[in-house]
Amino acid sequence: MKTARLIAYVVISTAVSLGTTASVTAQDATTSTDAAAVYKAFLHHWMGKSHDPVNVARVAEPMHPEGDDGGCGGHPDIEAIIKRPAERIDDLSKVLGPDPSIHYVDRSTWHPTDPQRLIGQGKPVKDAVKAGMSAALLTFSAIAFNERHDVAVFSYGFVCGGLCGTGGITIMRKKGGAWEPDPRECSIWVSESMSSDRQLRIAQR
Repeated sequence: MKTARLIAYVVISTAVSLGTTASVTAQDATTSTDAAAVYKAFLHHWMGKSHDPVNVARVAEPMHPEGDDGGCGGHPDIEAIIKRPAERIDDLSKVLGPDPSIHYVDRSTWHPTDPQRLIGQGKPVKDAVKAGMSAALLTFSAIAFNERHDVAVFSYGFVCGGLCGTGGITIMRKKGGAWEPDPRECSIWVSESMSSDRQLRIAQR
């Protein structure tokens, strides 16, 4: 009798364990798929008509916004998402997969080509901006989702020099199976000396 109960216990425990593992794996797969779709939708809007590859930092850290609301005051649902845990992504290339429009970069080895410095050296503005933008780095945080996985929040930064860059926290919403930018805005920053017509409108993306 004891043997029968022991066998039953082992069988039930194994089934529960397998069920839990399957559930976690399915959730991880869903999150990874949604994250890839969100990043790609953002990149599509970011790059616009540009066909030049963009440098993207390989690692995506969890968001560390300033203040409890991350600059999203007045949007309590977004504030709640920002506070949800989002695990660090060690290699975005494994999430997004191979893409000729993305050049993955390790931040520790990256160095900007500052347009302001090039202009100061006598390089024409248009050429300096193009050189700076081609060497610029786009960074992403890990994405925090709401429980329904139809709203995603993450931070980004675009750095093209010591005083050349922009970034902030962006919101994406899933509509009809596709991810689109949410019109609501959170904190956005722009380098004080970005100018040169906003670095030729981010190299005319």
